[in-house]
Amino acid sequence: DFGLSYIKAGQNADRYLISEENETKASHNIVREVIRSYWNSMSADKMLKKYDPLLKEVNEALNDSKKIEELLLSKPMDALLYQKELLDIQRALQTQKQSFIDSKIQLGTLMGLLPNQKFKLIETKEPLNVLDMTLEEMEIYALQHRPELIEKHYEERISVEQAKAGILSLLPGLNFNAAYTSTSNDYVAQQTNSQFGATIGANLLNVFNYPTIKKMNETNTDVIREQRLALSMTVLSQIHIANIDYQLALEEFETSQRYFEVSKKITQQVKNAQKIARFGKLEVIREQASLLVAELRYDIA
Repeated sequence: DFGLSYIKAGQNADRYLISEENETKASHNIVREVIRSYWNSMSADKMLKKYDPLLKEVNEALNDSKKIEELLLSKPMDALLYQKELLDIQRALQTQKQSFIDSKIQLGTLMGLLPNQKFKLIETKEPLNVLDMTLEEMEIYALQHRPELIEKHYEERISVEQAKAGILSLLPGLNFNAAYTSTSNDYVAQQTNSQFGATIGANLLNVFNYPTIKKMNETNTDVIREQRLALSMTVLSQIHIANIDYQLALEEFETSQRYFEVSKKITQQVKNAQKIARFGKLEVIREQASLLVAELRYDIA
């Protein structure tokens, strides 16, 4: 009984460590979601300040176009096509705006804040992280620190201890007893007595269960080891895929940054040209909307 209790205590300790690894995995997921929501919220704060004035310009341009159409100052088809393009821009802006409205609420939920609790986002120019590791170092780090693999390691230890418990359950039980008695009867020759004893008992039929118990425990341990090996291969595959995604993300960021810079220059050129009536209002609105999309893609990247 002492041996079985000792083994079960060790297994319970390993189960507690497994629960800690599950907590670590959940923490990793929350951190990742918070980072994504932070950048979405930062984009939303910047974009919403620019969307509303631009939507106002679109509405003003639509009203002007309707007046031109009613007064027959231009061909009806030209006026309608002009309005259609403005409405396409307006619809695209409204769709983007709707996707931004809930981003800050989602961030507050991830941080455990109340729905109506106010908080202020601080903008940062620092990169989230700088990955200065070789592919081999990434593989080693992942195999040593991934919660799923550590969890399988603890499960293997529990299985091995379970095999020991199965063998201990077959051993004979040994009980010790001791007693000390005394009496005030003066007629008794021995007024105090001490008793000591031990009993041993075993179920002889348990001997025939030993091969079955041993085979079951060995099979269970082998299955856990194979699962751990398969999970290790999955983790290594994820590392290689993630490394490729990371390199592509860097390229996408660089392209988005260049595109954003070019869009800013084009928008400025169109605004300057409009002052001397070389471009109409539609071209300015179109470029401003394009600039907002470029800035959004830059923030996402």
